[in-house]
Amino acid sequence: MLKRKRFAVIDTETIGINKKLIYDFGCVICDRSKVLHRYTSLVSEVYNDDALMSYAYYSDRKETVYRAKLAEGTIGIRPFSEVQDKFNELLKCYNVETVAAYNIAFDIKALKETMQYVNIPGTFLERHVEVVDLYTTVCSSILNYKSYAAVALENGWMSKAGNLRTNAEAAYRFITGDVAFNESHTALEDCDIEAVILQHVIKRKKKLYAGIAATPFSLVKFNSDNMKKRRN
Repeated sequence: MLKRKRFAVIDTETIGINKKLIYDFGCVICDRSKVLHRYTSLVSEVYNDDALMSYAYYSDRKETVYRAKLAEGTIGIRPFSEVQDKFNELLKCYNVETVAAYNIAFDIKALKETMQYVNIPGTFLERHVEVVDLYTTVCSSILNYKSYAAVALENGWMSKAGNLRTNAEAAYRFITGDVAFNESHTALEDCDIEAVILQHVIKRKKKLYAGIAATPFSLVKFNSDNMKKRRN
């Protein structure tokens, strides 16, 4: 039953899209209404390599955001093997049945690529769990209604091609009503908002999409053009 089910929401920050080496890993363990545990760590093999980090889209955050977090003690730096061990320990401790992420296909590829880079054999997950893609889940449900399209158009949440924004930031803005919210793009903070999205979906009794879809955004049938036609 979903009332008793526990989830692990994960997020990875990588040095790039083509080279998906993880430098920041985060997870939030939650049930349908509460956050039970939060965990995050920088990955030493990547974060401590200045040459690798120079490729990162948010490379400037090493000297700003992460330096401050390290000084505060709100994040640590560990080998990827320790991050893997800790995550699997949490799954066992909280009896987690489902791992979820926004665009989980990317995170799975990043985990695999990082394991290969640091020469860890096997798979990142050491126990069988269901995999849920929050991106596909929300694109096939809460972002696929006229109510979202109307709010997105009013606030300019669309691409140059006229498609509605479907990222986690847009979903969180719509769910919470905080239309000015900006995603931090640090792993743990992104997990926090994705856990809110997951809990919202569960409370609304929407189907959780188990598996990985190639293009979740294509499930959203509304865009700027057809919404204008609906108003005319």
